[in-house]
Amino acid sequence: MNKQEEKAAQTKAALVDAFWKLYLTKPVEKISVKEITDATGVYRSTLYYYFPDVYAILEYIEEDILHDWEQLISDIFSDHKDILLRGAFVELAPWASDFKKKHGSQIAVLLGPNGDPSFQQKIKDTLQKKLFALLKIRDNNLEALLTYEACVSGILALGLKWYTENIPFETIASVAQTIIHPDLFKTMLNYSSNPILKRL
Repeated sequence: MNKQEEKAAQTKAALVDAFWKLYLTKPVEKISVKEITDATGVYRSTLYYYFPDVYAILEYIEEDILHDWEQLISDIFSDHKDILLRGAFVELAPWASDFKKKHGSQIAVLLGPNGDPSFQQKIKDTLQKKLFALLKIRDNNLEALLTYEACVSGILALGLKWYTENIPFETIASVAQTIIHPDLFKTMLNYSSNPILKRL
């Protein structure tokens, strides 16, 4: 990266950081471009060079999280799908902790009462795509979609508790394993057309 690219990256990061500090105190629709440019000391035209509006900054932050989320579940589904099928959620602690360390404070806000309701749906959609592909379930299977929606809403609620309160991951994982796993993975195996998984 040359000096010009490095400066551009620093400017973009400063704009994102200034936006996020404002977003912690008010909803996105109440944040003005002027507040961000005043906080960073850049011209409005500079902000518009990187982002068309404040909503695009929020989308940029969410896309960064979702990219890492998709990579995380791809890695788990590729190399550790047995953990999911057994419902041994406590074994996911190393991956979950790394992800929380990087994005936990942002996710707690985005999934919280003043966050972005569409962000929760984006998380669900990303996981659903991977899970249905693994289990070979058709995307138009209504019962499978409803089962998935009910169970994953519970998982996200537990995850939010973990992100916002001082609850050990083992406790969260134990609840998920006891209450959610039988409904999600075992029930959804009924909808699977994967002959290997059907025998599990």
